Amino acid sequence: MKDFSHPLFDDYFWYPKLASTSNQALKLIQDRSVHGHFLVVADVQTNGRGRKGATWFSPGGGIWLTTAFYDLPEQSTLTILIGNCIHQALVEVFPEIADDLLLKWPNDVMLSGLKIAGILTEQFPALNYTLVGIGIDSNVQNIPSEIAVISTSLSIFTGKEVDNVQILTKVFETLARNLPGYLENGINDSVKYHNRFSFLRDKQIEIMTDFGSYSGFCRGLNREGAIILEMDSGLRQPFFSGSINIHSAD
Repeated sequence: MKDFSHPLFDDYFWYPKLASTSNQALKLIQDRSVHGHFLVVADVQTNGRGRKGATWFSPGGGIWLTTAFYDLPEQSTLTILIGNCIHQALVEVFPEIADDLLLKWPNDVMLSGLKIAGILTEQFPALNYTLVGIGIDSNVQNIPSEIAVISTSLSIFTGKEVDNVQILTKVFETLARNLPGYLENGINDSVKYHNRFSFLRDKQIEIMTDFGSYSGFCRGLNREGAIILEMDSGLRQPFFSGSINIHSAD
């Protein structure tokens, strides 16, 4: 995607290969090579980053990028909005698989129970920037077996090559429509959308946090964007961050 533009962004940087688009975006900011909102895209990432330091498999064919937003108010719920926009865009581009596309809190889009996209949001208040790393498994093939049990790609699922530019354009069109309302009115509409398409709702899950692990049934997101866990005691506890394991049915 060497030639791409969208009115959301003041600048666009494309690379055939990078270690990490997020690292490159941060470097551009620190070098004062940019201003305003900008976008960094790579055809291949050799050290793509997921949550908690995990590596994101980022070979040729996929969509690997970081959006850099300048002077955006610090919002811990931005990941939810971005996930919603990716989901909505994919549903619009691929209506035939809409029923198979769901949202997994806190940062994944799922296709038939397997991860299809992920988001990593990082805020740098001292630099006045928010970075949002996005990975979409669009035309990825030959997924390693250890990853194939949790992830798939649009091309594998649909059996055909997909148009990365079309997907990316639709994602940012959707974001441009939804971002002003989110900044003005907060997370409420995004929570409603997420709960409508939640992959976890009413599943028995385990949430792993910095303070311990907790098990129960997911009851969706509350108005602040926290996931609600209903424990055996009946207590409903909100969690604003954590990693999720889904309990297998006995």
